[in-house]
Amino acid sequence: MQFRKIIILFTFLPITLFAQRAEAPEILLDNPYNTMYVHLHFLQQATFKPDSAALALAGLDGQPDLAKRRAIQLKQILDGKGLYVRFGQVPQDANFYDSTARRAVFVPFPEILPEVYLEKLDSQWLYSAETVAAVPSLHKDIYPFGADFLLNLLPQFGQQKILGLAIWQFAGILIMIVLSFLLHFLLSRVLNPVVKRLSSSRLYPSLIDPSLIKRIAQLLSLIHI
Repeated sequence: MQFRKIIILFTFLPITLFAQRAEAPEILLDNPYNTMYVHLHFLQQATFKPDSAALALAGLDGQPDLAKRRAIQLKQILDGKGLYVRFGQVPQDANFYDSTARRAVFVPFPEILPEVYLEKLDSQWLYSAETVAAVPSLHKDIYPFGADFLLNLLPQFGQQKILGLAIWQFAGILIMIVLSFLLHFLLSRVLNPVVKRLSSSRLYPSLIDPSLIKRIAQLLSLIHI
């Protein structure tokens, strides 16, 4: 099941769910709109500056490499969940106040991703320290077994499209196909003697036609994939 999940992820994961604009934003971080825009704008293919995107995250002062990684992972979480940021609904008020939470916070996707939210810290709006701390576990749930390695290996070049899919997606699909065949080959070889042993007894050395044993092992290997 996990193997199928990875293949689906590589095939259908959106390349970007952010409508890139022509002009780069001024990095003010003085309201939720600017902070989210800064974060996503500077992680697009043509404007890839993860150090600028990382400024939108709280709690990582003095850890620039970790901050950049968390900023990239946060965007990958949004992409992996198929979440589109509708900036027309993101507050531009520096004094925005959530009356339900009774504090200055903004949760972009309260039903789907309540763990991710921005909060006002002094005069800046940043992704909260709690959000940043939750990023690794959220990311691991979406990209099991390090399925994001191609995104991180080719953060810019790999986003270029061919026939509607990114280069990293084509590479990922190819790798998954090769691994599937290898896994099928290995499992069929391992299961063959198991099936043969289970199908025999002292009274009946072969309850199943020997010609069918290999076929059964191959079918069982496909089930595990």
